[in-house]
Amino acid sequence: MSDPGPSPSALQARYAGRVLGGRYRLGALLGAGGMGAVFRADDARLGREVAVKVILPERLGTDPAPHRGRFRREAVVAARIRHRNVVTVYDFGTETGPDGEPLDYLVMELLEGADLASRRAALLAAPPAERLDVVLQAARGLAEGHRRGVVHRDVSPRNLFLAPEPGGRFHVRVLDFGVAKPVAGGAAFGEITVAPAFVGSPSYASPEQMQGKATPGPESDVFSLAVIAYELLCNRRPYGSAAREAMGRGEAVPAPSLRQRDPRLPPTVDAVLGRALQVDPTR
Repeated sequence: MSDPGPSPSALQARYAGRVLGGRYRLGALLGAGGMGAVFRADDARLGREVAVKVILPERLGTDPAPHRGRFRREAVVAARIRHRNVVTVYDFGTETGPDGEPLDYLVMELLEGADLASRRAALLAAPPAERLDVVLQAARGLAEGHRRGVVHRDVSPRNLFLAPEPGGRFHVRVLDFGVAKPVAGGAAFGEITVAPAFVGSPSYASPEQMQGKATPGPESDVFSLAVIAYELLCNRRPYGSAAREAMGRGEAVPAPSLRQRDPRLPPTVDAVLGRALQVDPTR
């Protein structure tokens, strides 16, 4: 069983009130998971509220230097992605605390709303066109990252943030390009070397991620987003556990038909998702 990490109350007590970079005062905990925790914070220099993600030192292992170097390089990459469907990164740094322990942090725009995982049930009740609009906006954000040579590697409902807009529409932003790595030959970025360990959310991972390939390409993000789209349109994931186990072994698994689940959906959508859900990334 994996270590669940510090409780929300422990994280709040540990970091609330701490000032990072001489200007960002941490306030209420907004969420935690994986490698870090996100806090609402006040930017004293610009007089605005921001979101600050801190990387939990205990998650860096006994040799934090490689992780810290990766974090800094990827923060620079994330800050260069500017698009209305990607959360904006303002700043990053490393602060030495009163205990002498370095703390890495990432400063982002503060969003009001909830992630797709929290809004899934409500969205399933919306017309298919509204559900597809969420997917389309997410695709635009990911495409901007791909154009800049960055693969996200963890496209999941928790990394798609939905901010309510007038008329019941949502403004979607892709979160956490901080686990991304530049594509070899990507625009203006050098290759970032990472350990060949799995990164991502298992239920939405691409076949190449499940097979342990260290450098998945943009096709990996396309597959993961297609899993989310299928789930939103059919209220179930496209592949069951047996099929996913077969994918992990590198076996061929046929892509499911969306219209077999719901004949009312447009054939064009079925064709696009059928292609995006191919097990072979070259297809």
